Amino acid sequence: MQLREAVDEATDTMRAASQALTLMEGTAAEEELCGLLARALSHEADRLAKKAARMR
Repeated sequence: MQLREAVDEATDTMRAASQALTLMEGTAAEEELCGLLARALSHEADRLAKKAARMR
């Protein structure tokens, strides 16, 4: 159940980010938001990879 809730939360977060990007399309804020999202996703991917390595 916790995994499903985490996946649902991540999905909701990505939908919100996508909506924000759509609203900011063509603005300087869009580029800044893309950079912030890319860094956040990279950080989260690293965190999850480390967690998966510990679980092995």
